[in-house]
Amino acid sequence: MRADDDHPHLGAWERFYAKEVDGLLSLVPTALLLFPLAARFEALALSGVALLAYAVVRILVWGLAELILLPTFGATPGRWLLGLRVEAKAGGRASLGAAAIRTPLLAIFGLGLWLPLFPLVGMLAGIIQLDNFRTTLWDRLAGTTVIGPPAPFWRLACGAAAWVINSLATFTLGWLLFRMTPGYDVLMSV
Repeated sequence: MRADDDHPHLGAWERFYAKEVDGLLSLVPTALLLFPLAARFEALALSGVALLAYAVVRILVWGLAELILLPTFGATPGRWLLGLRVEAKAGGRASLGAAAIRTPLLAIFGLGLWLPLFPLVGMLAGIIQLDNFRTTLWDRLAGTTVIGPPAPFWRLACGAAAWVINSLATFTLGWLLFRMTPGYDVLMSV
């Protein structure tokens, strides 16, 4: 069943939870790349650039996976778990070009670059778009659509668990990156 046929909210929660599963999976390589850098660049970590570096690295890790997986398999691990696929409007897998258009738009408008609370704003904006246009901005401009049946409870529960774990892991990663910086003790003693 196509998301844009006759069911405007088909996939709203499924889409959100699929992004959360993918976000959770992107945390591992992000942490592996950032932890070694945090101890080396004390001034940058304390100046607030660490949050920007975290957002940039996480979006690049997630975006690269999205660019490879959508044209190849039609889904990311999160979409696969929730039973969703991204296809071209005309049918079949989305092309690399469509994925290259869709991915940065989704990163900005749907994920809020994974900055704190921005993904929730992106989800609300996505629901409004699905309500008004039966598609999202990133799918409309890329010529893609998300298809799949409404997810059963167990899949939604997995997505909700991924959201909770992702939120806790994101907070913990930020706290650990800040705590690992050599100047942390000095900053906290002031």
